[in-house]
Amino acid sequence: MATHCDQKTCGFTVYKGVLVQWDEDEDQRILLFIDNLPANIRKELAIAQEHEAALALRWKHHIPTGYEEYVNFEVGKKRNGYDVWFVSSSEILRSSKPYLVTNQ
Repeated sequence: MATHCDQKTCGFTVYKGVLVQWDEDEDQRILLFIDNLPANIRKELAIAQEHEAALALRWKHHIPTGYEEYVNFEVGKKRNGYDVWFVSSSEILRSSKPYLVTNQ
C-alpha cells in the first residue's frame, strides 16, 4: 500500500483487529475512523492507512457499500473540528484465507 514511507521507520499497529500502516506523520485519527466503523464493517476491514487525507483500505472478503473509492468521510472530533478524508483505494485482499505460520 505505502510507497511514500519506509515501513522500517513508519511501522504498523494492530488496532481492533485491523492492521494500521502508519505514514510519516502518524495521524492518530485513523484510529477514530476505525472506532467509528459499524462492527459488521470493521470485522471485514483487514488493513487501513491514511496519507495526506487519502484512505487506503483492504478488505477480507468484500468491499462494503459506502467504502468504495472516492467516498468521503468526516474524521475528527467535534470540539477540534473535522477534516474530510477520501478513499483513494479500496480493494479486496488477494488471499484472505487464514494460515498458520510454524517454525520449521
